[in-house]
Amino acid sequence: MSAVGRGGVFCMAISIAGAIPDISVSGKLGGEGVRLVILLYRIIAMPSTELLTDVIGINSAGVVCHPFKGKREGPKKDLFSYTFKTDSNVGYEAATESEIKRMIEAGEFNEKGRIRMIPAGTQATGNASALSVKRYLGKSLPI
Repeated sequence: MSAVGRGGVFCMAISIAGAIPDISVSGKLGGEGVRLVILLYRIIAMPSTELLTDVIGINSAGVVCHPFKGKREGPKKDLFSYTFKTDSNVGYEAATESEIKRMIEAGEFNEKGRIRMIPAGTQATGNASALSVKRYLGKSLPI
């Protein structure tokens, strides 16, 4: 990909090794140019994160978050991650959207259990939080 920036011509090469992007930039770039390159990468090259917006959790900063589908290769790809363990962040199970909804409707998340969530508009999932379900289909839990 190449483009003309305010500071001159620059080129951007993106290669993905597994799920870790490697961005290299050449040419004349100031701080604004580097930010533009990263923004273009996020818009064009990075796959969007699919969120389950019917389910809401609130992170420690008070931001509304939603469960997301895993994007990395492996047994949890395209699935949501949840746990009913409250003492650690180890041992997450994978579930489809319908399975998550069924568990919420059955009351399994009323007292315990967490789902990995990110704020709406976020693409990166590395800093996801394991959050309790606060609302489902606009209603507070328990339903």
